[in-house]
Amino acid sequence: MGLAAFKPCGYPCCPALVRNTRYCERHQTDNATIRQRREYDRQRNAEEHRAIYKSARWAKLRVMKIRANPFCELEDVCVRRTGRPAPSTVVDHIESVQDRPDLAYDWDNLRACCKPCHDARTAREQSFVKKRTDIAELGVKSAEKVDQDEREKPKSDYPEDWT
Repeated sequence: MGLAAFKPCGYPCCPALVRNTRYCERHQTDNATIRQRREYDRQRNAEEHRAIYKSARWAKLRVMKIRANPFCELEDVCVRRTGRPAPSTVVDHIESVQDRPDLAYDWDNLRACCKPCHDARTAREQSFVKKRTDIAELGVKSAEKVDQDEREKPKSDYPEDWT
């Protein structure tokens, strides 16, 4: 059996030639990351509580909220950058739809904000909660708890050369 012919890498504008694979080594990892992101997005969009964002009721409510509050209500990132609130482009739930689906269309549970402020808030809240949940599920102790446990151990448990 002979060797396969060289062919160009499947990544746009990449001049590398490859044999037996679709992408060169450099772009195989890039495409793995892209596939992982797509799979994550696919799973996230399939979550039950996200269905409200595709409804006509949500679309109308979103437009009404942005018209009622044309400038960012969070005033976090935009004020630090420019010194004044940016125009609202996103409507955010104060109590998340996942936690409180009964408040999904409640006017008082919504706030209009700019995308940078919304993204910063979401990253802070969701990543902190996720990390804390993951740590608790794994049974990993916090550094403070480990230090406290070490102090409570009797001295005989320590090696003799412990300083």
